[in-house]
Amino acid sequence: MAHNYTVSLIPGIQDGISISNTLAYYLIGEDGWSHAKFRTAFHYAVVSSILCLTLYIAATIQESRKKV
Repeated sequence: MAHNYTVSLIPGIQDGISISNTLAYYLIGEDGWSHAKFRTAFHYAVVSSILCLTLYIAATIQESRKKV
């Protein structure tokens, strides 16, 4: 998502806004592409990644406590 957002901000690299991978295409959708929509999708991706990382760390700590 970060790649899609940063590439869309550089004028002259592409003719308009593009999506570089299929996962981002499914998350952003087909219509209404804009820099704001890319930024929003990027923020959601960052928040969900941090949430998943936090849950993974909590599960690992809880699992290690059960073994002792």
